[in-house]
Amino acid sequence: MARINYSLWFLILLSFFVLFNIDSLWSVSVDLAHHYALAYRISEQWWLTTYHDPTLGEMNFYPRGGHIIAAIIGTVFNSTFIGIQVTTLASVAIIWLSILVILNSMPQRIAIVALLSFFILFLINAFIFHLDVHGDEVMTLLEEQYDNFFYSQLVAHAFLYLSLIFSIHIEKKHGALLAAVSLVPIMLFIATIHLLPAVQILGLIGGISAIKIFTTYKNREDFGKLKIAIAAIIPVASTVGLVFHPSFSAMRTIAKVNGGLELHNIPYPAGIITLSILVLIASFVLFVQWARRKDSIIEAKYLAIYGAAASAICMLQYALTYYDMGSDYAVKKYGFSLLTVMLIQLSMLVPVMTIKSANNNETNSIASDSNVIGKIILYVFGLIVLLLVVPNKEGHPHFDASNQSYVHFDVSNLVELEKKIMDLSYKEMPQPPAGKSNVVIGLGDVPNTINYLFSTALAKTPRDLAVPDVLVARELSDVNKYYKIISSSDNPIYGSSDSCASSVLGNTSIIDSLCLKRRIESIKFCKNSLDFAKEFVFSSSLQGFSYWEDHGRWTNSRTARFMCLTGRNRYNSIELEMAPFVFGPLKSQRVEISVNDIHIYRDSISIARDSNNPIIIDLTNIPVSDEYIIEFNMPDATSPKEVGLNLDERELGFSIRRITFR
Repeated sequence: MARINYSLWFLILLSFFVLFNIDSLWSVSVDLAHHYALAYRISEQWWLTTYHDPTLGEMNFYPRGGHIIAAIIGTVFNSTFIGIQVTTLASVAIIWLSILVILNSMPQRIAIVALLSFFILFLINAFIFHLDVHGDEVMTLLEEQYDNFFYSQLVAHAFLYLSLIFSIHIEKKHGALLAAVSLVPIMLFIATIHLLPAVQILGLIGGISAIKIFTTYKNREDFGKLKIAIAAIIPVASTVGLVFHPSFSAMRTIAKVNGGLELHNIPYPAGIITLSILVLIASFVLFVQWARRKDSIIEAKYLAIYGAAASAICMLQYALTYYDMGSDYAVKKYGFSLLTVMLIQLSMLVPVMTIKSANNNETNSIASDSNVIGKIILYVFGLIVLLLVVPNKEGHPHFDASNQSYVHFDVSNLVELEKKIMDLSYKEMPQPPAGKSNVVIGLGDVPNTINYLFSTALAKTPRDLAVPDVLVARELSDVNKYYKIISSSDNPIYGSSDSCASSVLGNTSIIDSLCLKRRIESIKFCKNSLDFAKEFVFSSSLQGFSYWEDHGRWTNSRTARFMCLTGRNRYNSIELEMAPFVFGPLKSQRVEISVNDIHIYRDSISIARDSNNPIIIDLTNIPVSDEYIIEFNMPDATSPKEVGLNLDERELGFSIRRITFR
């Protein structure tokens, strides 16, 4: 009965955590887009027929176990995004509830002290140190520079902690040999999700086997030679199986990629190496305490071996970086598991070292039917831990450079958008002709990575087009490479309009690239009034400008140019509506303006020059030409990040709202 209640407690808290956070999103990184694309492609095909899908890049050979789980859940809810979200949240809950289960499975007095110690250390970290433990792989804090989404690594560690519970139970009932054997298929399964936790389990298998060999020889057990032979074969066979596993070669290649990751309050490399050494020391002390105890607390042995394996593998990975067989990025990703296991080890060391012996009559669960206080402790601790393991209910506010502010994005909003794009693509987006691609770009009120996510996954835009055009420039560099374009209906560049035949679903539309091409041809000429916030300005007319935004376009360099064809028309003046980027110590921006290499205007501007007070450029001394090239030189251009405003790293000078030729 206690076991049933125990499982029910686990399931209830896990379900509560998933439902409570189902609409929260803590990361909108490129990693999320790549994991989504693979999961979505699996949900379409279930058996991927090629390893050369141009929309997937390195995800063609990435381990797919976690993505298959997301695809199955996504099929049930008709949303791959929901599949990713549910799998992610369930993995976070499983890890932390499993830790409580492991601590609780020790003898009562030791378990109570261990749980209290763990709870105190967890609160200290949650409110003071903010060190990156499990869950932070996918939950980016506001002040962090890098936005990551280590989905597969998190899911694989969830199965690792479940395997710890399982193998501890097997060893208690049937001995260490069977426990080590039972971990082998689990290790190979976890390798289909991510290699890092699988290698850690390999270290665990090796440690269990080595200890069994030593104790068998020392105690001269019956059938000792046979047991020693089996114990020696298990890690060797496991190593061979993992080395020849498809994930091994795939992840070895990916490990060379040096992405961006900074662990909170853990400097690199000194911090991560020091952490590895500390975990190794804690593992040794915990192992010695286990070896000296007559009651042999199996949980202490397992956490000692796991900690030693995790730290040793991390240091080995660091050493491999010198031989171009890894990257600093790969080493840093060990930090999440190292910090978490250190938290558990410190919690266990206190009672294991102070409580000298356990009562042989006490149950191995403080949450037994007869122990109401034990139940309350475990259930309340579990609930509080799950509530504090995430940053906040609303999710991580994403910085939107288009309006210079932080905005929240709910999963439900993105799922609604996902379904609209799916409906449009199924009905109105046929297979593009050879040499052309469909694309999703310019969706309003979402981070640009979401445009990239839907473009690669749903529109099947090849990465070599989607990365430079959709993700980076936010503008199609060559319209001739595209066929159908999905965007927000009110997008002035790619949305629907009277001039384009389009299909519209809510605020999302799809147009033909031929219409966009006609738009481009029509706007190359100088107009009487060109509104940068509402009208299309193609990239070939601009240099040194950022992407289109609601207020216009920021210059993104200390030199910027706008070019248009005159048609041999004669203009007397140009009116410029523009606003300087000023903040804190930056009180004004200097600007020099020239037309066709003739310097005309110079000033230091501190306030916006709008329609009531525009900058007027006299053109009477400019010779008649086929085009006007208006150049802006801005020596004070700087980034908002540099002056402490936000995380925007663009080199901003002026926001250009409107250019009027008279």
